[in-house]
Amino acid sequence: MNWKRTARWSWLILPFLLLALWPSVAAAWDHHRPEADVVLYEVWENVTGPSATGVIERVAAISGSAKIDTVVCSVVKFLNPTAKSCAVTAVGTNTIQLDATGVPVSIKASADFKALIEVDNPFDSPEGVVTMGSLSGDVFPLPAPPGTPRGVQKRLPEFPVLLGIVGTATVELPAEFGGPVTVPLSGKFRLPFGLNHRGEMVKARRGLPAFYLGDNGRLIPVRWDQTSIGFATVLIELNFTAGP
Repeated sequence: MNWKRTARWSWLILPFLLLALWPSVAAAWDHHRPEADVVLYEVWENVTGPSATGVIERVAAISGSAKIDTVVCSVVKFLNPTAKSCAVTAVGTNTIQLDATGVPVSIKASADFKALIEVDNPFDSPEGVVTMGSLSGDVFPLPAPPGTPRGVQKRLPEFPVLLGIVGTATVELPAEFGGPVTVPLSGKFRLPFGLNHRGEMVKARRGLPAFYLGDNGRLIPVRWDQTSIGFATVLIELNFTAGP
C-alpha cells in the first residue's frame, strides 16, 4: 500500500464526509487561498514555561514562500528572473507574559528568516541561503468575525484561533542591492482546530480534518499540503504594510 497516497486521499475525502454529516457547518466553508506577501507554516514548536516570573516561550521552525516582487525575494529575482516566488525558512519565538492569575497580558514575536534558492538537489526543497533578515512585533487576539459558527465562538475566549501581528521586518540586502532595508509588517496567525459531531470547536487531531477561521467568519478546510506529518499547521500570513 502506498501510505503517502492513502494519507493524501484521506485529506481529500474526509471533508466531504463532514459535509454530509454537518450540512450547516459545511455551508460556511471558505476555500481560502493565502494571498499575503509571505505565507508560512509552522513545522514544529517547543514550549517552555511558565517561568517563576510568568513567562512562556514558544520556539517554532517555520517554512513557506514569499512573492517574488517583495523585498525578501530581491536577490532571488535577480538570480532567477522567471521565478514566481522564493522559498523562506525561519525560526520564530513568541514570548508570552502572564499576569498573577495566569492571563496573558502581552505577546511579543520575533524571528530570523532566510530566502533560499535550489543548490544541489532539484528534487527537494531549496536550501541555498541568499538573503537573511529578522522581524519583530506585538501579537494580539483578533475578535471573531461576523458569521463565525456558534460552536467556534463559544471556545474563542479560551482558545483564540485568529491572532494579529504588527511590527517591522529588516532584510539584510547586499550593498549592490541597496543594503539593509526595514519595512512595516502586519499579518495574521490562523491556528487550526477540529470540530466534533455537534459542530463544536475541539483540538485538531493528527490525521483528522481541521479548519482555519477565515476573515469572513467561514471555516477554511486545512488542505493536505498544509500539514506536517499529519498534523495541521499554524498558517502565518504576513504583509509588508502597516497593520493590523
